[in-house]
Amino acid sequence: MKKHNLLKVVLFTILVVCLCAWIFPTGMYSESFIISDKTQIGIFDFTSYPMIIFSYFGYVAFYILCVGALYGVLSKIPAYRLLLEKLVNGFKGHETLVLSVITVLIAIITSVTGLSVGVMFLFPFVISLVLLMGYNKNVAALVTVGASVIGTMGITLGFDGVQFFYTTLSSELDIWTEIIAKVVMLIIGIILLLFNLIKYASKTKNKTEKEVIDELVPEKVTVDTSSKKVRIWPIVLVLDVLLILIIMGLIPWEAMSINVFNDALSAIQDYTLFDFPILDKLLGNVYAFGSWSLYNELPAVMLISSIILGVIYLKFDQFLDGICSGIKKAFKPAIIMSLAYLVLIITTNHSFQLVFVDKVMQLTDSFNVVTASFVAMFTSIFNMESTYVAQRILPYFVGTYTTVELYPLIGIIFQAIYGLTMLIAPTSVVLIGTLSYLDVSYSSWLKNVWKLFLEILAVLLIIFLIIFAI
Repeated sequence: MKKHNLLKVVLFTILVVCLCAWIFPTGMYSESFIISDKTQIGIFDFTSYPMIIFSYFGYVAFYILCVGALYGVLSKIPAYRLLLEKLVNGFKGHETLVLSVITVLIAIITSVTGLSVGVMFLFPFVISLVLLMGYNKNVAALVTVGASVIGTMGITLGFDGVQFFYTTLSSELDIWTEIIAKVVMLIIGIILLLFNLIKYASKTKNKTEKEVIDELVPEKVTVDTSSKKVRIWPIVLVLDVLLILIIMGLIPWEAMSINVFNDALSAIQDYTLFDFPILDKLLGNVYAFGSWSLYNELPAVMLISSIILGVIYLKFDQFLDGICSGIKKAFKPAIIMSLAYLVLIITTNHSFQLVFVDKVMQLTDSFNVVTASFVAMFTSIFNMESTYVAQRILPYFVGTYTTVELYPLIGIIFQAIYGLTMLIAPTSVVLIGTLSYLDVSYSSWLKNVWKLFLEILAVLLIIFLIIFAI
């Protein structure tokens, strides 16, 4: 692997965005499309932009560090490695089925929660299993990144991927808009991913270097398996509860008219002991299930889980060593992911993209599925998060194409193409964070996924055309 490959890719992308700011004029949509003068980025602008990154998006890096801390603690617990080995031994002879099941589960979890970065807490565990089963790092990346991208492409309930796109277009649209088409995209995406994954995995089985396993899988420790310190069930219980809490916390219950969790949290916060709201004070600023986020509840439950596991299994010094080693391992992915947000900051402050959008969409006299898909892909690379794609690009479509019947199609085009673009975009934080953790080069990744990308893109265009025709 070439040294600092991913860092170079991100820096080159930042350079391209800076050049675009110098070359193209800015554009904005406010009742009508307006082209303004160029707003070039200067050298000293870079001294303030990093502060903006950590002010607005520092929670992403903090969450990744919290995930690293959890797995740092787990790596110090012999029972964790024993759990992995028991699972792998039970999977023998059924590895292909296991890969498929894991991939489907990650895709579905992402689809119903809408938070691909949030699902990354599963990645180190899944990667360890995949490597111990004899597959290489590219297979591990396909299972994790590939599945989360397909889930993002076919988001069904997730707030970020559905609500922002549709509510920006029209207040009459909701999470159930085009639900059948979204489910179809999810299923077809999973099928195509599994086809390519299984085909590639079968060629690379049992070719994983020992050094890779030693680097990414917790060290194997010889211990007395009868000891209380290597009992597996507490780890299983903690990790299962953690998974359930995160899934429950991210599913948009209120959008489905389910208010029981809001009522339950209110009851807990209203409880008083000697006229003092003890539970409200202990919990602090927490939201009900359905409103959890990366910048509050998810890091908290990661740290709480780490502490519980430390109390059960480790001495205090071992616990601190685990926290520090885990954060150290997660530091590089967290920094690279944060640096990628500089693309979004520059694009926001030097808004050249709408000029490009207008030029492309004006190539045809009326709305065109292909040009809209191309625009969605282009803007997704620069905006990185679906929220910003919706806020900055969709108002142009609302003002330009006043036919309300087109809005569901426009919403699903942007949702699906955004998700697919994150499979290859150098600004996809899930992608570059995972590749950094695995030490897989960006070029190696593209070599393995370009066919999958084109296959899914072709299917999506067919689906869009069918919806447009109907």
